Amino acid sequence: MFVRYVSHEIRTPLNIVYLGLQLLKKEMQENEVKCNLSESNCANAVITVTEISESCDTAIAILNDLLDYDKLDEGTMKLELSEYDVNELIFSAATPFSVQVGYLLLLQIPLTHYF
Repeated sequence: MFVRYVSHEIRTPLNIVYLGLQLLKKEMQENEVKCNLSESNCANAVITVTEISESCDTAIAILNDLLDYDKLDEGTMKLELSEYDVNELIFSAATPFSVQVGYLLLLQIPLTHYF
């Protein structure tokens, strides 16, 4: 129960920040010609806002996962088996870290050995 209340208290301001970033990104893209910064700085600013938005989206997804775990713990939700692209999961989890250190992320996983 505690997790549910806390996650809702965190999710609301996080959604507000996320929506503000989306509006800022849209304005920056529409007014890129009027930007007071150099062209490359404008483009970098849009990229930075996009990365921050993606981080907000990830944080919201984590909060939603916490709510799901809370529901599982209470027994109000049941697990369902489904197929999932493991490569996509690994890539989406590792990409933010590769951007932070400035490396290109290359994954070579021989899936034939595991299945």
